[in-house]
Amino acid sequence: MARFVGSPSLNLLPVLSESGGQLQAAGMALPWRAAPGEGLMLGVRPEALRLAERGLPARIERVEQLGAETLLWCTAPGLGQTLVARIEPQAAAGLRVGAPLHLMPQHALLFGADGTRLPLVPAPEAVLAV
Repeated sequence: MARFVGSPSLNLLPVLSESGGQLQAAGMALPWRAAPGEGLMLGVRPEALRLAERGLPARIERVEQLGAETLLWCTAPGLGQTLVARIEPQAAAGLRVGAPLHLMPQHALLFGADGTRLPLVPAPEAVLAV
């Protein structure tokens, strides 16, 4: 499985490839398509998750202030795992417990069941729902 050296580690989300290759993660349509396959995982670095007005519903469980950065440990309904977001300290001011997370698509990585990195192909009508 795909793992990277570093702390915190890469967030890995299970991905479904729907008919036509449309990808979904955590019940949301993603702006990419891929050949159908099982065991697909979307890799998202902590710095590629941002607090937003819209996005993946998340609950902030822990805030770790590290000086030059702040780590948010979040849970998302239906995901069954913890996501870690790395944000700038000033963005942590006035945090709400429930805060949507936005995935910056240019930083996403797709992996096959064997851990091989796969290309992310934009869907024809790519609109990021995360």
